[in-house]
Amino acid sequence: MRLSKTDRISNRTTTDFAGALRTTVGRVFRKFIKSKRLIVHINEKLVEPYDPLMEFHPKHPSAVVLDEQPLVIGGRQVGTVRAVELPDLGMVLNKEFGIAPRNAGFYVMRNNREIMAAELFGMWKEHPNITHFRAELSFDSSADDLMHVDVKKTSITPGQALKDMLRALCGSLITQSARSKASRANTAKGKMDHSIAESAIPRRATLIPKPKALVERRAGKTDGKGTHSAGDGQKSRTPTVTQLKTSAGLAVEFNEGDYGEAPFYVVEQQGKKLVITYNRDHAFFRELSEHRDSARVIGLVDYLVFALANTELMMPEEAQRVKATMNATLVGVMGS
Repeated sequence: MRLSKTDRISNRTTTDFAGALRTTVGRVFRKFIKSKRLIVHINEKLVEPYDPLMEFHPKHPSAVVLDEQPLVIGGRQVGTVRAVELPDLGMVLNKEFGIAPRNAGFYVMRNNREIMAAELFGMWKEHPNITHFRAELSFDSSADDLMHVDVKKTSITPGQALKDMLRALCGSLITQSARSKASRANTAKGKMDHSIAESAIPRRATLIPKPKALVERRAGKTDGKGTHSAGDGQKSRTPTVTQLKTSAGLAVEFNEGDYGEAPFYVVEQQGKKLVITYNRDHAFFRELSEHRDSARVIGLVDYLVFALANTELMMPEEAQRVKATMNATLVGVMGS
């Protein structure tokens, strides 16, 4: 087969395009290529199977299998979910093997052919802490109706039942992977003095637009017999959302971590506190480190990053686009 009269190809050379095409074909048809049922050559070079779950590879350690479970919807098994945690190969090799936030998530296989890659289905946000989480969602064509497969057989639109099932199967695994990543990131306060921003922001909280805080509301006792009904001992709380209003209702903490090619900062909301972690591996942070003895410079950068992080939590979709553009610009101007 020959491709001709193509347009909208972003690769600068045909060699780059052929290399990218081999990777894509090797990933999409990996099951067939690995089993020798399909042999593909691109520019006379054999296409090798590419496994995004990285379970078997001669050049790096294998991923750790977190769990494998049947996917059951409406009492019917429609497929399987296999979740793994990728190995940490260090900054250089992580970049080489594509271990990055943009590649985390679910890889959807229909009839052993990949139809979607690195999908979070709106259930989780792309974040450096879940960089090492990947899962393979597999099903056959008999489950097309339950998986809401599109007409072209190239994507699915998960219904609420499927989302609930994926959350139940993978929610705790993603949390586990995030904790492992945070530990690997060597997060710490660092040597910069962030006291100017950390003390000033709470004092001015009444003037600052704030994200909503998740608060666990507990029902009060009404009959002296406790708030939980008799049952199997399982207790649940329903998180409710309240708007932060008081000057004491906002706190910020600045840390540092090693996140590889991730953006300049990551933000996590812990109740009424925003934890902002600078990425020590980022070129802009290395430049900022040259001014660590200037409290005023650090304070001004902290204020700017707090404004961006606060906006990111309040308007996640719009702010994520702005953050991605800002980070690409920073990387460009810093020459890294």
